[in-house]
Amino acid sequence: MLTLKGCSGAGICLSRTFFLSLLFIFMPVAHAASPDAAQLEQLQRQVDQLNKQEQLRQEQLLQEQDQKRRPPGTIDSGVDKVPEVEGAPGQCFEVHNIILEGAMSLTTEEINALTAPFIDRCIGLFEIKELLRVITNYYIEKGYVTTRAYIPQQDLSSGTLKLLIIEGITESINLNGEHTGINLVNIFPGVEGNVLNIRDIEQGLDQINRLQSNSATMELQPGATPGLSRILVSNTPGSRFSGNLSIDNQGSESQGEFRGTAVGGIDNLLGWNDYWSFSLTHNLDDDDGNGLARTGLLNFNIPLGYWTFFGSYSQFDYKNLVTSATQSFRSRGQTLNSNIGLSNVLYRSQTQKVTFSAGLTHTDTKNYIEDSLLVSSSRRLTVANANITSVFAGLGGSWTLDGGISSGLDWFGSEELPDAGTGTVPTGQFTKTSLSASYATPFKVGSRNASFSSRLQTQYSDDYMVSQGQISVGGFYTVRGYDGTSLSGDNGYYLRNDLALNLLPIKDADIARVFGNLQPYLALDVGHIFGRDGQMSGTLSGGGIGLRGSGGLVSFDLFYSEPLNYSDSVGQAYDVESGSLYFKVGVAL
Repeated sequence: MLTLKGCSGAGICLSRTFFLSLLFIFMPVAHAASPDAAQLEQLQRQVDQLNKQEQLRQEQLLQEQDQKRRPPGTIDSGVDKVPEVEGAPGQCFEVHNIILEGAMSLTTEEINALTAPFIDRCIGLFEIKELLRVITNYYIEKGYVTTRAYIPQQDLSSGTLKLLIIEGITESINLNGEHTGINLVNIFPGVEGNVLNIRDIEQGLDQINRLQSNSATMELQPGATPGLSRILVSNTPGSRFSGNLSIDNQGSESQGEFRGTAVGGIDNLLGWNDYWSFSLTHNLDDDDGNGLARTGLLNFNIPLGYWTFFGSYSQFDYKNLVTSATQSFRSRGQTLNSNIGLSNVLYRSQTQKVTFSAGLTHTDTKNYIEDSLLVSSSRRLTVANANITSVFAGLGGSWTLDGGISSGLDWFGSEELPDAGTGTVPTGQFTKTSLSASYATPFKVGSRNASFSSRLQTQYSDDYMVSQGQISVGGFYTVRGYDGTSLSGDNGYYLRNDLALNLLPIKDADIARVFGNLQPYLALDVGHIFGRDGQMSGTLSGGGIGLRGSGGLVSFDLFYSEPLNYSDSVGQAYDVESGSLYFKVGVAL
C-alpha cells in the first residue's frame, strides 16, 4: 500500500492510494498484453524478415571468402605445343595397328581417338611425325607438359606402328628458401613420384595463394634422369594478420540502422596452410534502449590437395520493438548457427574449374514476443547441403554456375510442429533445390575501364518450409530499393545487375594509396515470390546509383536506391518507403 505525504484527510488519502494502485497494476498489463492472432502473424513476419536479412548478410560474408567461386589460377610452364610438321609425304607403309607403349595416363577410348585417323592407310615419316605432334599436344592440353612421344627403331612392314610414350614424373617438390610460410605436406599430397600434371601444381598454388600473405610461384627444373622433373616453389610471405574496421547504416530501424563491424583474419595458424577469420557486428545507435543487433562469426578452412575442409559458427542476438497496427511489443531472440563441410575440385583446366561441396548446417533459433516464445519460428533445424559449382570463361567474361540441393534432417534435436508439412504448417524436414548464375565482363568506355555484372538466384521446393529455408526478395542483399520491405516464400528468384565505370586514376600517389580505385555505378534488380497458401505472391523491382572506392587503405560505398515497381499486394501489405541512402566506410588494418 502506497503512503502519500501531504494528505489532508483520510478520504483523500484513500482515494489517491486506490487510484495509484490501480495505475501501477494496469499500466504494465497494458504494455505487455498478449497479441491476438492477426497481430501475432504480423509480428512474426517482422521478426522473420529481420532474421532473414541477417542470414543473407552472413551468407554474403562467407561467399566473399569462398575459394570455389574464384577462377582457376594458371601457370606458364614454359612448354609450348609442337608446331605443325613441315615437308611433304614420302615413302609409306600400310599400317593397320598402332600401339602406344607407356601411355598409362590415357584411356583406351582416348588412344583409339588419337590413332584412328592414321590406321588402315599408307603412312610414312611425315605422317608419323604428325601423329607424334597430335599425341604430344593432347598430353599438354591435359596438363602433362613434360610427357613426350618418340619413335623407337622398328620394322613397319609388319603393318604395326609402335610409339614410345615417356610420361614425365615428378621427382621432388622443394621450397626455395627456409622462411616461406608454406607447408608442402597437405598442399601436394601424392604428387611426388607420380606423372607430372601441371593442373596438380596449379591446384597447389591456388591453395597456397588463397592466403592473403602468400604470392607463391613455381619453376620446373630437370630431374636427375631424363623424364624426371623437379618443382621449386618460391614465396616471400607477408603479414599473416589482416583486419578491417567499418561503419555502415545498413541495419534495421528497429534494431539500429548504424552498425560497426570488426573483421580479422589469421593465415597458417595451425601450420597447415589454414585460414581463420572472425567478425563482430554491433549496432551503434540505441536511443531508447530497446534496440540490439549483435553478430559474431568465426569461420575456417584447411586444404588437402584438391580437398578443402571448412566450417563456421555464428551467434546473432537481437532485441527491438515490433509494432502492429495498434500496439508495440518487445521482441528479442538468438540464433546459433554451425556449419561444417568438405569441398573437392573435380575438374580443372586453364579456363574452367568444377567443384563439389557437401556439408551440414545446424541452426538453433529462439524468438520471443514479450518474453513469450514464438513457437512457429523457434526451433532447431539441421540441413544437409550438396552443391556443384562451375567457374569458367565464356562470352568475353567469367561465369559462375551453382546448383544445389538441401534436405532437412531429424538430427541433433531438430524438432517438428504437430502436423508439420501438411496444410499451412511449415516443416523443417524439407527438400529444396537452388540454382544460381553469375556473369561478369570488363569492357571499355572510351579510354576508361568499365564492367558489367549480373547474378540470378532461384529456389524451388514442393514443401511448405519454415522461414529459415525460404528465399527472400527485397532488401540490401537481394532487390535493392526496399528498406524494411521484403517477401519470403518457398519458391522464387531475384536478379541483380551492376554497371560500373572506373574513373581516371588518382595522380597523387599518396591519395591513390588511401582511396584506391573510384567507381560510380548503377544498379537494377528484380525479384519475385511464387506464393502458396499463407504466403504472399509478388514482384519487386528496384534500382539505384552509387560511388565506391576500393583497393586502398580506406574503402567506401555511397549508394542511393529507390523502389521502381511492385505488385499491388505489396503496396497493400507494406508502407513502402520512397528511397534510401546507404553508406559504408572501412579502414584496412
